[in-house]
Amino acid sequence: MRICFLVRLRRTDYFCFSYYNSGSGIRLLNVSLDTMCLAVPGKIVSILNDESLLRSGLVAFGQVEREVNLAFVPEAKEGMYVLVHAGIAISTVAYAEAMRTLSYLENLKEKVSS
Repeated sequence: MRICFLVRLRRTDYFCFSYYNSGSGIRLLNVSLDTMCLAVPGKIVSILNDESLLRSGLVAFGQVEREVNLAFVPEAKEGMYVLVHAGIAISTVAYAEAMRTLSYLENLKEKVSS
């Protein structure tokens, strides 16, 4: 099983740590800034737990709702949009930016399925 773990350095820079679990232990595959990881915008429907390290919320991605870790975005509130990678909100985004990203993903989906 391969695991990608993002670490936020500055507001716009992330390191992507890739790990592999072979069953006999976990080893680091690479650390890079040029590895592409996909983060998808979603709208916070409700805050489920507001304790700082355990902070979580219900986030809507279109018609699908998922529980997401909100510990890295303490400023996030209900109704705001967040970028989510692997179940973890890594930043907040403006409504217009979220809509633009969702539009790009929808266009990509149409091109792939045709």
